[in-house]
Amino acid sequence: MKHGVTKVKSVQFFYEWTIDNFIIFADRAAKKDKYQFVRSPYFTIEQLNDCKWYLYCKSYHSDENIMFTVILCRECDNTNKIFENRIKVVCTIMKNNGEIFTTKNVFCTFYKLNEVECSDSFNMPDFLYNIGINNFEDSFKIICNINLFISATNIVIPQVIESNLLSYNEAIYNSKNHTDFTFIIEDERIKVHRAILMARSPVFQAMFTYQTKEQTDNEIIIDDINSKIFNAMLQYIYIDRVINQDNLTLDMLYAADKYQLDKLKQMCEMSLAKIITIDNAIEILIAADLHNSKQLIITARQYVNNNIEYIKNTPDYIALAKQHPLLYESISKH
Repeated sequence: MKHGVTKVKSVQFFYEWTIDNFIIFADRAAKKDKYQFVRSPYFTIEQLNDCKWYLYCKSYHSDENIMFTVILCRECDNTNKIFENRIKVVCTIMKNNGEIFTTKNVFCTFYKLNEVECSDSFNMPDFLYNIGINNFEDSFKIICNINLFISATNIVIPQVIESNLLSYNEAIYNSKNHTDFTFIIEDERIKVHRAILMARSPVFQAMFTYQTKEQTDNEIIIDDINSKIFNAMLQYIYIDRVINQDNLTLDMLYAADKYQLDKLKQMCEMSLAKIITIDNAIEILIAADLHNSKQLIITARQYVNNNIEYIKNTPDYIALAKQHPLLYESISKH
């Protein structure tokens, strides 16, 4: 089988826009339809000097309701040239008191069109109430985390003759022939081959080697891992890969650490590092510390420190000081 790899180069950019006296703009927007009633200053993104960017709030009328949404817009210097920009935008709106109101992820391509909605649509009066805008002095923030995909490079991998061993193991896993042990999870009975599990995990090696109740009964109840994650972990043990990357979750990190599956644990750490957000950063940091995932601890702590202004008012961060004081102290010192 021939292989190829495409390496994508991207640039990450954070932009924070604070809107003061928003209630004045909202009152003006109520009088017009499809109205760009407040716009941010221009900003530029590294390695994309031909274009400048800005955010604006657009209002419109729907069933006698005044609605508005946040738009990300691009202006390019050369109007005769078409610039294609693929981006991912994570748009977070912060309340007047600093708490997170809403977050939205948007994937889009700027080609002939030069703007994209990067927030949900809001009913104006409800929005003002929910984010705590009560008088002319009140403000709120819009924070955009923009990932701009710059280029893709194709690399040809030399062809190698692959072993069929993993295919044989996959057939053994799927057939369930000649199994000699059973895991009971919820209402499911999962049959396995001891020899394969012993070869892959020191924990299973000890479980099946020494005289235990499980060794005698040829079965054990698992009550701390759900069946979906446990089945995915077993499949990894047999074929040395994870078919569904969505299973590389905090629950899988727990399972990999429990059964000392170091490669699977590393795969979880790498996957989790890619999905850290303001909403889950503290949860991932706590899990990384609990399971001694050193690289993930560094990544999560760095993300928290870089975004502390937006994270410090979240419930998870507030609870961190009481429930994990040493971890809290390691953040606050940076």
